[in-house]
Amino acid sequence: MKATRVVTLANDIVRLQFLAMERSLRATGCDLPLHVIPYDESRFPLPKNAEWLEDDELFALVHSVDAVPLCRKYLAFTVSNSAFFDCDIIHIRDPRVWLAPLPEDVFVVADTEWNKTRWTFTKETGELYAAKTTLWLLDNFNSGFFAQGNALVSFENIKTMLTDPRNWKLRKGKLPSSGEQPGANLLIHQSGAKVINLCLPPYRMESTMAGDYPAAYESILSGPHGPAFIHYAGVGRNLDAPVARLIFEHLNQEEAAEMRMDFEKKKRRREREGRWPIWVRVASRIVSLLDDRFCIRWRDGV
Repeated sequence: MKATRVVTLANDIVRLQFLAMERSLRATGCDLPLHVIPYDESRFPLPKNAEWLEDDELFALVHSVDAVPLCRKYLAFTVSNSAFFDCDIIHIRDPRVWLAPLPEDVFVVADTEWNKTRWTFTKETGELYAAKTTLWLLDNFNSGFFAQGNALVSFENIKTMLTDPRNWKLRKGKLPSSGEQPGANLLIHQSGAKVINLCLPPYRMESTMAGDYPAAYESILSGPHGPAFIHYAGVGRNLDAPVARLIFEHLNQEEAAEMRMDFEKKKRRREREGRWPIWVRVASRIVSLLDDRFCIRWRDGV
């Protein structure tokens, strides 16, 4: 598989994560163009050899069906010879090298989502996949990374998935879901593509998920099957883990201090919200899912 570009999704809120990801990519020797899908209109200056990847029609579609902005990521499915990485990823090896031996007509992932049955499917899509094979979980993937030679999904495929009333139940009602992952897996399932997960046999790449490294990690990363990258999948919850040191290798002192300050602020907010009565937390979650412009706050949690 020949990768001719790297794609990601970002806005100004995740600028520091993006910078660490981009610098780690360049540190591997990879000089491929970096195409950045804007999560929203909150943008920032991009480094050399990076540009915003626009698609007004798809962005308008995502907005018109009230899908979460993460669904803009589906644009990456339409880009041939590409490797998509979430911006909360740190590269360890040049993606061109480890993707090269793979065929052009497959869909490549590398994660351990198959043993964390939570975010990648709904009850209805799980039943749909199970009707095809009892091993369907092995094809499920975390949409933080994927690569393809031939583009496997078209705009029309995405439009059908987002607008066809027959798919509403599969997408938890009107919305694709609170995230983009169930829809991403549904699109690839419907494409009929062969999914290759590099963290499964015969490849057996070590886990790319930071959550799988609660303690020492150096010997695993440098081993014969070491991961090609580490995905922090919510960096705000992982900065205390030893493996988070890899992030700070690609930030200067000022940037690192800013990231830690933001981490501590989010941590305090989570701890504060954890003391709210359960009914307040549930109501707050429901309101934010219905309309992320609004939220509920407990009077003692201000």
